[in-house]
Amino acid sequence: PWLAALAEGGFTLMLRHADTRGTGCDTTTDWRDAARQRHLSAAGREQAARIGAVLAGLPLERPVRASPVPRAFETALLAFGVAEPDEGLLSDEFAGRRMAETQRALLADAPPPGLNRALVGHMGSAMSPAHRSITQAEFPEGAVMLWRAGHPVATLEPAPLPGGGAHRCG
Repeated sequence: PWLAALAEGGFTLMLRHADTRGTGCDTTTDWRDAARQRHLSAAGREQAARIGAVLAGLPLERPVRASPVPRAFETALLAFGVAEPDEGLLSDEFAGRRMAETQRALLADAPPPGLNRALVGHMGSAMSPAHRSITQAEFPEGAVMLWRAGHPVATLEPAPLPGGGAHRCG
């Protein structure tokens, strides 16, 4: 039913980057330091491509915007073919709490009529604007949180992985 609603436009799709299990943990808070961050797993790269296939027929505003952190930006490229980096989609671990208002504005801003807006980011990209904690089970890696008028309305998993979606560090 959600794909039919999305065909009409008017939603913002907040896609959490695809699977990163088994790629280590971030050991930096500098988003430019890719060598010390976790990356998409092989399954995550396949998952991102499958997400793109599921969402391919939807009317999307272009370009898709993505966090410049490699795991998010690569997800966007694999899913949508092209992406524009947007530092407003950085997670708290890279930008601190300063991004909450920027992310609320991104999710509250309505897409153009008849289109959906796709953003690719991190768990924190949705948590701060939602004004509550969100668990990995609620928004696993590779999930899409649908927003309308600045409020989350549903979370979908267009390409779930068996036992996937929850990177563990620490």
